[in-house]
Formats: sequence, C-alpha cells, structure tokens
Amino acid sequence: MSSENLAHFLADRYQRRSYVVFSALLPDIPTQPENWEGFPPDLLIIKGKEKKVFAIENKDSLEDETKTLLKWDSYSDNHKYEFEVVVRDEEALKLAQAIKLENKYRAKVTLMVSKDVRKRKSSNPGQAQVERQQNIKRYVAIVAVIIMIGMTLGFYLKSSQNASSNTPTSELPIPSSK
Repeated sequence: MSSENLAHFLADRYQRRSYVVFSALLPDIPTQPENWEGFPPDLLIIKGKEKKVFAIENKDSLEDETKTLLKWDSYSDNHKYEFEVVVRDEEALKLAQAIKLENKYRAKVTLMVSKDVRKRKSSNPGQAQVERQQNIKRYVAIVAVIIMIGMTLGFYLKSSQNASSNTPTSELPIPSSK
C-alpha cells in the first residue's frame, strides 16, 4: 500500500470519528491548519485537545535521510502535536526506529499492516498453533454433537419399530372391504 493509500485510510478512519483532518498527500483534504508552521504534514488530526501529526513512511522515503530528517524535525519541533511515524512493513519499521533512536525524536513508531497480512503472518509465532488447536477442539465438538444426534435418532427409530412389532395382530384394525 502506498503512502497516499495509507494516508487515505487513516484520514477516513479519523474523519468517521469526527476528527478534523489535514494532509499534504491527499488533494481532496486541506493541506494544513492556518497556524501550522514547518514542513506540510503527511497527515494531521485535531479533535478537542487531541492533536497528532503523522509521518507516513516507507523504506524508500526513509532512505532519503535528508528529507526524512527535515520533515521529522519539523513535526517534532511543534510541541502542540503528538508525533507518530506510521510504516507498512518490518523493514521500514526497523529503519524508522533506528532514525528515531539515533536522532532522539519523541515519536511513536507504528507498524500498520492490512488484515490480509495479519491473517497470513501473526506477530506472535505461537498464535497460529493456538488457533489450530482451537479449531481442532471445535471440529471434535461438532463431530460429537453429530454422533449424539445420530444415536438419538437411531434409538428413536428402533424403539418405534419395536413398539409397532410388539402390537398383537389381533388388535390391529382390519380394513373393511366395501
């Protein structure tokens, strides 16, 4: 997912939650608030006292260290806003964390992966095994219920056959022939 797609995703997410959203990456949204000073924000949100500026990065943008440092300096210097770096993959996450530590930025670095990626690759290696064990338990429970229903139905049919075969033939009604 490109930076613009991620910016669009985040902008929609915050707009649905009644935030005022600005972005230099999205043409249909204002670029920045009037009182903003510095590098235009990739994404900026405001709701009441909550104010946050996002740097939306990928491996390529992080490797352009001059631009990254200018942008991050600008975002970090504006103390009215919480600063967060958002990346899409592990490689970009490592680069962003290294830049943050090396330059002592007061920023949160977040890895945002799509639902498809989360399904394919769990961040907890043991999670897939736990999910498999839970699924096996579900399947065993379903099979047990099906067997119980089958046995109950079998006993019912057998008992109804026995009941009809135990009725003496003399007590059976004789059809009248007209």
